[in-house]
Amino acid sequence: MSRRWSIVLLAVAWGIQPSGTLENNFFQLQVDAQQDYLQAGIPACTWSKLNETIHGRLHVAKPFAEPCFNGDTPGICADIQRNYLDPGFRSEHFGAYINAGLFTCQAVSEQCVLNWLDPLRQPSTTCYQGAVSSYYIDVQDHNDVVAAFAFSEAYGVPLVVKNTGHDYMGRSSARNSLGIWVRFRILYITYNPEFRPDGCPAYRNPIPAVTFGSGAQFSELLDFANERNITIPGGSDATVGVGGGYLQGGGHSPLSNIFGLAVDRVLEYQIVVPSGDFLIVNDCQNRDLFFALNGGGGGTFGVVMSVTTRALPRADLITVSATFTPETSISTFLEFVIPYSVQWSQDGIKINMDADEALAYMTPLKTFLASELNTTLSVTVSSSYGEFHEKFLHKSSEGLPKCIPVFPASRLIPAATFSESPQELLNTITHLISTVPVSFIFANTPHSFESYPDAGPTSVTPVWRTSVWDVTFGQIWDYAAPPSVQEKAYRDLSAAMESLRAVTPDGGAYGNEADIYEPNFEESFWGDNYKQLLEIKEKYDPGHLLDCWHCVGWRSADDRYSCYF
Repeated sequence: MSRRWSIVLLAVAWGIQPSGTLENNFFQLQVDAQQDYLQAGIPACTWSKLNETIHGRLHVAKPFAEPCFNGDTPGICADIQRNYLDPGFRSEHFGAYINAGLFTCQAVSEQCVLNWLDPLRQPSTTCYQGAVSSYYIDVQDHNDVVAAFAFSEAYGVPLVVKNTGHDYMGRSSARNSLGIWVRFRILYITYNPEFRPDGCPAYRNPIPAVTFGSGAQFSELLDFANERNITIPGGSDATVGVGGGYLQGGGHSPLSNIFGLAVDRVLEYQIVVPSGDFLIVNDCQNRDLFFALNGGGGGTFGVVMSVTTRALPRADLITVSATFTPETSISTFLEFVIPYSVQWSQDGIKINMDADEALAYMTPLKTFLASELNTTLSVTVSSSYGEFHEKFLHKSSEGLPKCIPVFPASRLIPAATFSESPQELLNTITHLISTVPVSFIFANTPHSFESYPDAGPTSVTPVWRTSVWDVTFGQIWDYAAPPSVQEKAYRDLSAAMESLRAVTPDGGAYGNEADIYEPNFEESFWGDNYKQLLEIKEKYDPGHLLDCWHCVGWRSADDRYSCYF
C-alpha cells in the first residue's frame, strides 16, 4: 500500500546548467620525464611496478580540457567543448570536476580551463596540471586501494579519493598526488528485502535494504528504486556519486525532515582503511568507525567500497509549490514565511493527506501569495520519489550553477532564531540575497525526524537536528581572473557570512557546502562530536595517509594545500 506525504520545498536559485552525455576516454599510462615525482626521486620503474601490481589500472592524469590545448586530438576536444557544462559528462573523466575552480592551482593561477561562457572558443593560454593528481588508479576492487595505501606509505606520495567530482572544498584534488578513483568500476546495486547487518544478533529484525558500490550515482539508484517499487531519497543532482563525500558528509534531501539525512539510513559499509585492512562496518562491529563514517566526511578515514542503506516503501508524494518571477519580492515572501517556518517543520511532512487536504493545510500561504504577490499555489501528486525528482528536483537543478567557477558558504539556522531574532534574520538574509550572486534557502533539515529503530550513531553536527533552514550562498568569478581577484571573491563571501553567523550563534554549517575558509570549522561541521572523531582518525590513520582541506585532523601545513589562498 502506498503512503502519502505532503512536501514543502522552499528554494531560491539562479544559475546555468546545459546538459549532454558522452562515453569516457581513458589516458594510457605514460611516464613523463617532467613529472614532479620523477624529479623527487621516484623512478619510472617504481611507477611501472605499481601499475603491474594493479593489473594496468594506473594512469597519468590530465586536466579535463587538456586535449583542447595540445592540438593533437581535435575530436576529443570537440566532445569536451560540446559537453563542457554537463556534470554527467564530467563525472566520467578523472581530470574533471563539477566545481571548475578547485582543481586549478588558484594561488599561482595555474589552470587548464575553457571559457565557460563560450567553451567553443579556442583557448589561448597554457594548460597547467593545476591541482589535478599526477597519477590515478581506476579502482576495480579493494586490492587496488590496498596497493595505493602501501605505495603512499612507502614513498610518501599524497593520496586523494575521488568519486564524481562534486567537490566544493577541493578535497578530492591535490598537486603531485596519487588519485584513488572509485567512480567508474564500482557500480553494482543489489536489493535484499531481509537484510541483517553482518555480525548483528539473530534476534535483530531484518530490514529491506539496498547495497551499492561507491561509484553508483543517484540517477542509477533512482532507476533501480523505481523498478523495485521502493524509495531511496537523494539530492537534486542525479550525477552525484552517492557513496562518496555526499553521504559521508551527512547528505540532505527534500525529505530529510521525515526520512532523515542519508547517514541516518545507512546500515553498513565496506571500507579499506589506511592499514590495508578491508573492514565491514556497522552498528555491531567497528562501531566507532561506523560513527565516523556517518557524517565525519569523505576521504578521511578510509576508502568506502560499498554502502548498504534502508530501502523505504514507495510513497505518493504530494507537493505544494509556487513559481516566482525575477520581479517577485523575496523579502516580502520571507517576511511572511519566517513566522510559520518552525510550526511547519514541527508538524513535519504531513502523513496520509490527499491533495485537497495538503492545499487546505497551506491556506495561509495560498491566501498570502494570491493577495500580496499575485502568485498561485498549486498541488501536484507524484507516484514515486523518482517521479517527484524528475518533476521538481531535476527541473530545478537545470537552473543551478554547475561546472563553472563557483563556491558556496552555508549556515544552519536553528529554530530558536525564528522566535528570538526574526527581524534580524529577515534583514540579514534579504541583504545577502541582494548582494550575493547565488542564493538558496532549503527547508530540508531533519528537525522533526524520529530515528529509526536500531539506527546507529551519526557524527554530523547536532545542529542539524535543531535547525529549520539550511541557507547557502554562492560567489562566481571570471574563469580568467587573476589570483588576487579570486582570493577577494572568497574573502568577500566569507566576510558577508559573518552577519549571518552573528544572528545564529548556535548555528553550524553543512561541511559539504561550506565556506572554504569557514572559521572554527571543527565546531561548525561537527560540534561536540569532533573530539571523538579526532580520536578515531588517529586510531585508523595514525600516519595521516589521508588528509584533506578542513577534514578531521587535517594538517594545514601540508604541501598539498599550496594551491589554496
